[in-house]
Amino acid sequence: CASQQIKRTRRDTVRRVPTMNEMIEMVLALSEKPRELAAHLNKSKPQVTKDMLKLLDPKLHSLGWLEVLHTLGSSLRAADADAFAQECRQFFIHCTAVQIQASPLKFSELATKYTNIMIDVDALSAVYPLKMALEKLRLSPEHLTPVHAEFAKVAIKARCPHVLRKTLDVDIVYLGDGSVNSYRLSVVSLLLYYFYGGVAYLSLKKYDRAMQFFSVVISAPAEQVSAIMVEAYKKYVLTSLLHFGKLIDLPGYSSFALRQIKQATPAYQDLVTANSTNDAEAFVKVIAKYHDKLVDDKNLGLAVHCHESITRRNIRRLTEMFLTMSLSAIAERVDLPGPKEAEQALVGMINAGEIHASIDQLTGTVSFHDDDEKFDTEASLAILHAHVEETGAQHKKIIELDTELRTSRQYIKKTNFQGSDAGATPGDAYDAGGGLESFSGMGGGFGGMALDRV
Repeated sequence: CASQQIKRTRRDTVRRVPTMNEMIEMVLALSEKPRELAAHLNKSKPQVTKDMLKLLDPKLHSLGWLEVLHTLGSSLRAADADAFAQECRQFFIHCTAVQIQASPLKFSELATKYTNIMIDVDALSAVYPLKMALEKLRLSPEHLTPVHAEFAKVAIKARCPHVLRKTLDVDIVYLGDGSVNSYRLSVVSLLLYYFYGGVAYLSLKKYDRAMQFFSVVISAPAEQVSAIMVEAYKKYVLTSLLHFGKLIDLPGYSSFALRQIKQATPAYQDLVTANSTNDAEAFVKVIAKYHDKLVDDKNLGLAVHCHESITRRNIRRLTEMFLTMSLSAIAERVDLPGPKEAEQALVGMINAGEIHASIDQLTGTVSFHDDDEKFDTEASLAILHAHVEETGAQHKKIIELDTELRTSRQYIKKTNFQGSDAGATPGDAYDAGGGLESFSGMGGGFGGMALDRV
């Protein structure tokens, strides 16, 4: 009867679950065939125990280790978290790229679990293992993975943004690995990578690059604005005021998000308005008005630097109008307390190469000079040559991507479908595919996201 057949099927299913010994044999036998082994492990869901790690080598049997750690992590007790984190650290450092790339989703989930354990306990010790995990999971430096965001997060938390520089300097071209068995890159991972990347560049005083990363977050197509986009906009505004002295317009296609973001950030709109007057005192008053808000956003220090940049801009304007000035006159014109503070500001700007001047401390006067740089030195030519090479490489990459896109079956299918639909619009080609590649619904579900670690 049907009930007996169902019971027999269930008994057969139970019998097919590999035991610990059977799984060990399976891992040992198929270690040279990682994708076949990954398929067997995903299908059979073998019984695993922590003791199995002692029988397997993390380098030779990476998929076996991954299966055990992923299973243990799904039901981890708080008391076992430290030991589990140490095993994950050993695994990330010693695992083999070819094997773990056969099971990228489980590997990404394990990296996220490891990050969640270590982020508030010892973020610094998690930086290197996650760096190794990232380099082994990605197919190339131009591929974005979920581990990118985890790596950036712990590096920022550990206050060592410099370790991100090599990864961040390579422009991301590919989202996901394009395979059926992919790590399923989420929109949250993409936004967080660019947000934390922008924070890292900001810490390194690479302001142009920081603004570029923040703008990617802000201008990402979305059905609704996320908390990540709002936080990125706040830092974009302050970085723009600090570096350029004004708010640089974002791309036109980000107008939908900008309308909502500006309504949610009145403090930053007031800072932009005060900055436009070049009145340092007025800017200080706005900072004082929104002091608690800036502290909560962890942007107070950045706002103070913007105030200092107003003073420096005002000093640069004086160099265009006067040949000599007294320190007391400079202090009066740029709203500094006195000649001593004016001298400190001038020395800092001279050392940074922002202005060319000499200070006569006996008379308390400053003489402004023209820039004597003629751009004919070897250093200047080397910089120019580097920019030309970089531009050429970018042009070559764009041509390659254009060719790849035009010959893509998915792109051709979408454009043909669009052309055959009389009511189609240019955006339909993106909405038809779904998933991350189409950026459909990017903003959904992020409204309540907390960014307390930024």
